[in-house]
This record gives sequence, C-alpha cells and structure tokens, in this order.
Amino acid sequence: MKLLTKILMQPKGSVEKQLQDWTRPKCANCIYFHTPKCSFGEDYTLVRPEDRPCSDGLLAIPFGSDLIIQQGKQQLIIPARFLTAKSTKTKLLERFQLELYEIEPTIIRIKKLISRKKKPVKQTPIPHEDPKIKQAAEQLLKDPDMLDKFIQHSNRWIVHDIPTRKIELLTCISTLGDYPLNLALQQVWSAGKTKTITTVASYFEDKDVWFLGGMSPKTLIHERGDYSEDTDKFIIDLQNKILIFLDEPQFETLNMLKPLLSHDKFEIDYRYVHKDTMKTVVSTLRGWPACVFCAVKSKYTEEFTSRWFTASPEVNIQKIKKVITLKGEAAATPEKYLKDKQFKIWKKAFSLLKKKAPYKLVIPYAKTLSQHYNAKKPAHMRFYDLLLALIKASCILHAEQRKKDEKERLIATLEDYETAKNIFQIIEKPTIYGIGQNVLDFYQNIILQTKRDWDTYESLMNKYQETTSEPLNRNTLRENYLKPLEKAGLIDVAPDPEDKRKKRITITTTTEQPSLIDDEGFRQAVKELL
Repeated sequence: MKLLTKILMQPKGSVEKQLQDWTRPKCANCIYFHTPKCSFGEDYTLVRPEDRPCSDGLLAIPFGSDLIIQQGKQQLIIPARFLTAKSTKTKLLERFQLELYEIEPTIIRIKKLISRKKKPVKQTPIPHEDPKIKQAAEQLLKDPDMLDKFIQHSNRWIVHDIPTRKIELLTCISTLGDYPLNLALQQVWSAGKTKTITTVASYFEDKDVWFLGGMSPKTLIHERGDYSEDTDKFIIDLQNKILIFLDEPQFETLNMLKPLLSHDKFEIDYRYVHKDTMKTVVSTLRGWPACVFCAVKSKYTEEFTSRWFTASPEVNIQKIKKVITLKGEAAATPEKYLKDKQFKIWKKAFSLLKKKAPYKLVIPYAKTLSQHYNAKKPAHMRFYDLLLALIKASCILHAEQRKKDEKERLIATLEDYETAKNIFQIIEKPTIYGIGQNVLDFYQNIILQTKRDWDTYESLMNKYQETTSEPLNRNTLRENYLKPLEKAGLIDVAPDPEDKRKKRITITTTTEQPSLIDDEGFRQAVKELL
C-alpha cells in the first residue's frame, strides 16, 4: 500500500483529484453493471461501460495491489489479497449496509470485476503444429487395428495388463458419446492401478482429465465450480470430462456422483449451507463424465458396483520382474522413454475425435443381443447398459471407419461387439460380484481348497501361508477378503455355536456361473438374420 499511502498523505483536495485521475471510476467499475440491481432500472442494458457511475453504485476499483470499494461517500481500502478475509466481510456489512446473504455473491462479482481490470498477460505464441502429425493422426484413425496398436505403443511405459489398458482406453473414449463408462480398478497396493490409468489418460487433452484425490463434495465444488450470476449457482461442467480418483473417494462424494454414474439426469442440483454466510449455496453438476476409481479395498455395495465395470491389474512374478527391468532401463537411458512423435500423433488423433463429439450411435443388433443375455437379477440390467456402452465406445474409437445412418448416427458393427465381448468376459466376474480379482483368487485358491464344511480365521490364515509362503494377519483377512466376499454373497460369517468368541466361515455359493452373454446363440441368431 506504499503508493496509496503516499497519495493519502497529501492535502485532501489533491488526494481526491489524484485518486480520480488514477482510478477513473466508470460504470464498468460497478458490481451492479448490466444487472437488474442497476439504478437505471429496466434501462440497465443501455448503460455503457465508460459512463459516469451513479451515487448508489457499489464500485470496486483496482489500485495497484490494493482495492478501493466505495458507495457514495463510504469508502473501504484493502489489499486485494484480503478480499475474502472475515474482517473484510465484516467491514462490507458495516459500511455498505449489505445483508448477510449478499456478501458472498458481492465478493464473487468483485473478483470477476478485478480479473477484467487486470492488464492482459502477454500470450506466449502457440507453437506451429507440424502438419505431418495431423496427417498421420488422420491416417491412424482409419486403421482397423487401432486398439492393438495403442497397446503396442503404450508398452513403452507399461508391461502386461493388456485387458486393463483396453478397458481404460475405451472408458476414456466413451466420454465422447451419449453413455460414458465408469470403471473401478481394484487390486492390492503397488499393483499398478494408478500407473496404468495415468499413462492411458496422458494421451488425452490435459484440460479434459481431472486427477482427484479423496476430496469432499464441497472441495470438488469450490475447486472446479464456476459461479454463474444468471442462475446464482456454482456450475461444475462435467461434459466430455474424465474423472480419475487416485484415492478412494469419500462416501459423500461418491453418493453425490451416484445419479451421474447411472445417467439418471443430465443436470443435478445440490444444496448446502455456507458456514460463513449461513446462506444456502446451490451447485449444479452438469453432464456425464467418465469416472475411474482406484481402490485397494473391495468395500462397495451392489448399489455402487452395479454402476461400473470392475477390473484388476495383474499381480504375478512375471509382471513384477518385467516392471523392475523396465524401471532399470528407464533409469539408465531416460531419453528412450520420453514422449515421442508417435505419442503426439496418438494425442492428436484423440483430439480430432473430440472435435466431432458428442457422437450419437445405434447398435442394429442390440435387440438380438438382448435375447441372448442371461440376466438373473436387477443389477444385471445395468451391466447390459455397460455392455452396450462398451460397444459404443469401440464404435467411437473407430468412428472414421464406421458408416452413418440418415440421422448422422454412427452404426456399430459386429467388430465392435467382438471387442466389447472379449473385454467383458475377462472382467465379468469381478464386475458381477463387485470385488477385485485378488479377492476372487483368494476365494478360489484358499477358501474353496480347504475341503471343509466351514473354516475359521486360523485355518484360512494357515492355508494362505502354505499356498503363498507369506503371512496374513487377522485384520487384513477380515477387512480385505472376508467382508467383500460376504457382501458379494459368496460366504457367510457367523459366530461359532460351540465358542461364541470364534467365527465360522461357510461357503454359500460358487462363482462357477454361466456367462451373461450367450455368445454362441447370439452369433447363430445374427448369422440367420444376415
């Protein structure tokens, strides 16, 4: 405030003159400019930015790093960085006779007004795009083996996990269509959940990929929401966005996203009370994003798991050795693992796909497929929606190779069904039961192999150590394996009738169930139809 202090130390008349010359207040400085609160009433749209402000106007005038707020003879001078401080809010209430509920919108409008007054930052010239990259990207989009070639290119940074990478890519692509996919990556620590999805997502535009931690709903709103003066709401635009939760999201956040995950409504309003102003704040989630959740524990109920695919990166000694070898090579010759020209071509290809979004699609054989889909319970209806969305995602990936109908909708082919079916059958059991492959492996290799009517914690821990040569503590057994299996209905955990201090683990069913897709029957029906 050195400049302002120097001016204020001068005689009163010269101070007003210098302030007027320096700041030159205009109607554009008024936070009510071009709003119904303007003193000009119904003619507020006729007011020009350069007009002289009226005495009733609440003016916000940037002054170096400071801010002058005035209304008539009342004036408040503060450092701009203290605009949102509680002391500033108190002074606004006292000096300008604002209501408590008006404080937050007023501060938001002042922020926007200040941003308009800032001198434009000198823009760095956009680097010239190599036309050969665009040409190569256009050619790549016409390649029928795009999916396999993507796996080949991403092999530079990832080993194994081919089905996982395929479902991750199609999940990211699906955000360009009318039914974005959701995916849960569930596996033990250090299995590569974050590595695979962050690598795959790096092929897409940075502004469209949101990497999120275990944030609360309010944090999501404050960090990603834009305030709209027209509707007096915070708008979080999720259309064509890819939300990647690197940590398990809080239950409240997941519960807030639940209607979007099932595509119930395109716009959903949420209300909460602001702790400072005690005013109800309305936030709107707009659009359907593609969501990816990285989780260690398979703790979600069917209410959530039926809204997404569940996949698991591989955990085996062959992968571990190859990952360590890759890390060693990258440390020895890091220049070989930088983003190369081919990476730019892939990124440009997906950018070109986005320019034509949103895509509308039809699946001509969907009715026939529905007749060969073995649904047995309500959750299977949602899995059918996910299967169709996976077919659509494959169609969008090959959009330049697909025909369109008279309504300009892409027509999915049997090749898209083949791609979706191959992926679906690999992740079918984790998806149906909503648990990671590691939990299913424990069920298959430990619980089913004990050959007893019932088991105890001790017998399962001993069997696990015999099979894997690694110890397993009671808490990990209970939280990471038995509780998810019990929620999935595969086992029952009850007190031992002979000793209430112990638990009996009883098998209630097996995972040896027929696939939801009757592939042979569907192929025969389609063949007869053709």
